[in-house]
Amino acid sequence: MRTNPMRMATPAKEAKEETRQFALGLALTNECNLACSFCYRDPDRVDRLTLDQVREVMECLPVRSVNLGTGENGMHPDFQRILTFLKSQPVKLTITSNGHSIAILNDEDVRAFHDVEFCATRRRQLGFDSRTGSALSSARRSGNDCCRDDESQLLAAGRGCARG
Repeated sequence: MRTNPMRMATPAKEAKEETRQFALGLALTNECNLACSFCYRDPDRVDRLTLDQVREVMECLPVRSVNLGTGENGMHPDFQRILTFLKSQPVKLTITSNGHSIAILNDEDVRAFHDVEFCATRRRQLGFDSRTGSALSSARRSGNDCCRDDESQLLAAGRGCARG
């Protein structure tokens, strides 16, 4: 069996990766473009993390994965700058969105996410996973049509669809 020398891990790299143990959930903002009846957020208050705060957390903790959730991250004024920073980190990125955050991203940025989970109305969630390629029609149900354009963008960016 031949080994690809480009894929061989060094002991130092393996040790560093083993120390990356935290899965971090970041709520960049609690802002949202919807007013779902089941949502727990306070619509009268806006909270936002700064890029410096995100950097500080990433430097202080051995993070292996980051999920952007809780609020619609694309409404954060520095969403693109924060995403650019996170893409430069050795972490697996995922996002939970009602569709707005995905709609404002280009295909390259969408491809940076290992998983995209759409949180649709009526507490239904559709998950879009880069490892699967199941048909969109199997995941679509009435009430989830709001995600159709976002599903198309994910497919165009090389992402598949799976039920969440």
